[in-house]
Amino acid sequence: MTGHTQREVRCGNCRRLLAKGEAIDLTIKCPRCGCMNHVRGTTPGTEGQRASKETSHGPTD
Repeated sequence: MTGHTQREVRCGNCRRLLAKGEAIDLTIKCPRCGCMNHVRGTTPGTEGQRASKETSHGPTD
C-alpha cells in the first residue's frame, strides 16, 4: 500500500461502518437501523454522503 487510506462509508443515521473504499454510485441499506444510504463519488468542495429518511426505526423526536 502506498499510504493511501480508503474512504469509510458510514450510515448517515447511526454512523455504523458500512464499507471502505471508493464508489461512483452506491446505495446500501444499513443492517443496524435499516436506513437507505446513497453515496456518490465526490470532488473536493462538495457535500459528502447523506442518509435517506425513507425507513424510520425508533423514536423521531
